Amino acid sequence: MRDTRSPAVSRVLQLAPMRSRGLTQGPTRRLKYLPPLVHRGQIAIPLSGSGLMLAGLEDISDAVTSLKTLDAQALQVVLVAVLAERGVGGKSRAPA
Repeated sequence: MRDTRSPAVSRVLQLAPMRSRGLTQGPTRRLKYLPPLVHRGQIAIPLSGSGLMLAGLEDISDAVTSLKTLDAQALQVVLVAVLAERGVGGKSRAPA
């Protein structure tokens, strides 16, 4: 598919620095707690710092910033894909 953006816009997008490392900085052992919480409706959606704090996951708040605008279904899909890519399977229990 051909890029239809103007050359100036394409160049700006190519040069724009990535400020967040996204989910790459989220430890797998902590991220794996999110899908069950989302599935059971035990965490507020969209994700927020306070919702993560109530779930005992405030330490991953910065790592999941890019997910804070997703609805529950999209959030679940992304989390399952990320964890599958990292080779994590099975059930995880929410932190106490």
